[in-house]
This record gives sequence, structure tokens and C-alpha cells, in this order.
Amino acid sequence: MDLRGFLVRCHRLQRNYSQEGLCRGICAVSYLSKLEQGKVQAADEIYQALFHRLGIVFQENEEWLAVWKEKLQELASAWFYGEQREAFELEKQMENLLNSPLCVDALLIKALYTKEHADKPLASASVFLPYMQDAQRFLYHFLCAGQALQSREEQTLSAILAQLQEAQKYGGWSILYQMKGDVYALMGDYSQALHHHLKAYDLACEEGFLPCMIDASMHIANCYSAMHAEGVMLMYYERCEHLCRSSKNKQMQAHVWYNIGSTYQQWGDFQKALPLLLKAYQILDDTFLCCHKLALLYEQLNQKKEGLRYVQEMERQLDSHEADGRREIVQFVRYRYGTAVDAEVYIDCLYTLCDTSRYFHGFCQFHLSYLIAALKKKRRYKEVMKLMEETKFS
Repeated sequence: MDLRGFLVRCHRLQRNYSQEGLCRGICAVSYLSKLEQGKVQAADEIYQALFHRLGIVFQENEEWLAVWKEKLQELASAWFYGEQREAFELEKQMENLLNSPLCVDALLIKALYTKEHADKPLASASVFLPYMQDAQRFLYHFLCAGQALQSREEQTLSAILAQLQEAQKYGGWSILYQMKGDVYALMGDYSQALHHHLKAYDLACEEGFLPCMIDASMHIANCYSAMHAEGVMLMYYERCEHLCRSSKNKQMQAHVWYNIGSTYQQWGDFQKALPLLLKAYQILDDTFLCCHKLALLYEQLNQKKEGLRYVQEMERQLDSHEADGRREIVQFVRYRYGTAVDAEVYIDCLYTLCDTSRYFHGFCQFHLSYLIAALKKKRRYKEVMKLMEETKFS
């Protein structure tokens, strides 16, 4: 179907034009109706006359379109490879792009670069679904799933999976399986998560897509961590670290150390956990969760004086992260360093931190042992049994 007819209809409705008023002297009303529905493809002169009457400059210059088609492809590639790119020029040219055959691509690339505000360009792009090619449909549904996964306010995880299933009809790339694995991990289904992350890694190798190879390796190791399979967990973390070193990705390498350290901390092996967490702390740009683990670790080692510096650093970072649940995390650590561990507010705080609708599954599992210990201390055994049954805690 010709996209120009649909754009004529969109602009006509925005300007409250009747079909009769728009097409007078250009074509018959019945012909305009078919043109808007994509049932006929008119001569270029008719489209130009309709756009002119609507006050729209439709971009058809082949040289300009070729330049911007290449630029949009470069922006998309840069985003997927994690390269630092700014989309200022895209924003400046957005009006021209929206009045061109590249309008769908422009909206999808804008959604890539607007992050938490991607819902707006995605909503605008949704009206073009009947006109999208397979690659565009894949990206649209993939981005809708990513946006919902980021906000997780109104959409359930099963609805996010449905978006990814829809995307899979139009492409089976590694990034799709990687995100499906992420969703299953959030649901606590580590068997399905592992299956999809392994598939993502294999596809990423075929594609030569190193970022996904690294990400998939990390998440495969995380799954084995959740399954308490230490040997195979370490094997995949080691592979991930090797890939990070090969690509000089120091941040992800530090995340490997952080994840191994956190795992050993959760398993009660504090001597293995401490050097790994300290090493990660030296490298990570965002140290909040590392400080959280170190503060708790020093408290568990009865070295609160050493751990207090990490509590204070967490508090300093609060102002710039008001909306992501960090305040409750800091409050819990304060309780551990204070005298409120026997108070009801301590248990309430832990219930919040174990809420999987607010925090990711592994984070909740980490705090579950604290909650169960607090409930046992209060002899609230029915709650303990219910929690252990619901969370499959062992």
C-alpha cells in the first residue's frame, strides 16, 4: 500500500478538511477515498497537489532521501552496538522526515533514542502498522516490549512476552531471545530464561553481535547462580569476563565481579564475596548496589565502622535517583546499622524489597533470607511457610 495516501488522510483529518473540500479540482471524492485507503496508487502529480492544498511539503528528493535513509540506519546500528551517538540532527529534521517515505523509520529510531519517553513516538508509529515492512514490525513490537519492561507499571510480564511473540513473527534475532530470557528471569522461571539466553548466545555468535554475546553470557551465569550450580555458573561468568576483556568493556567486567561477589554473599561465603565486591566497586560508574552489598557484608562481618562509609555513599546518591526504589533500599541498610531490626517497620521494609512487581527477582531473593529470619524471630511461622511456598525459597 502507498504510504502517501495514508498521510494525506492523516493530515486531512488533523486539519478538519472534508474529502470534498480537499479534492475539489484535483480528483473525484470516490478516487480520494480509495487513495486514502491504499486501494489505488495515483499519479505523483495528484499526491503533490493534495499535499500542497494541505500545506504540506512532502519530501521526495531522491538525494535527500538516500542520505537520510543511510543516517537512520547508522543511528539504529549505533544504538544496538551501544555506541555513543546523539540524535540532535534527527530531532531537527523530524518534521521533514515525518512528511516523507521515511516517516516510519524516523519514528522508530526516535523511540530508540528517547528511552523513557519512547511511548510517544511508538504511539505515533502504531497507526502505520498496516504499512510496515517485516523489519519495521519487528522493531516496533520489540521496542514496545522494551518500553513496557522498563516501566512495568500497567503491563504484566505476560503481556510483554506477548509483544515479543508478535515481534518473533517478523524476525528471530538474538536480541529478541535475550529480552525473552530477561522476562522469564523476572518471572522467576530460570529454566525458560536459561533456554532463551542460550539461544540468544548462539544466534549472537552467528550474527557476530558481540554486545549480545556478552549480555547473554552474563545472564546464563545469573541463571545458574539462581539454580545454585556453582561450577557451571563460574564457567559462564569466566566466559563473559573474557569477552569483556577482549572488547575492553571494563564496566561489564566489573558487573561480572559484582555478580559473583553478590552470589557468594547470598550463599554466606563472605570471604570469597568481599574481594570481588571491592574490586567491582573500584570500577563501576554506578556504585549504589555495590555499596548496598558491601554495607551489608561488613555488617555481617561485625565491621560496621568500615561498612558505614558505604551506607553514607548510598545516602549521597539518593537525590538523583528518587523514583527507582532506592530510598527503601537505603532504609533497610539503616535498620541493619541501627536498633530497629526487631521493629515492625523493619519487616514492612523487607516486604517491600521482596515485592517482585517493584524489584527484579534476584534482588528480591537476596532479601528474602532477611525477611524469613525476621519473621522466624517474631514466631510468625505461617507467614514464613507461605513465603517459602510462594517464592520456592530454599
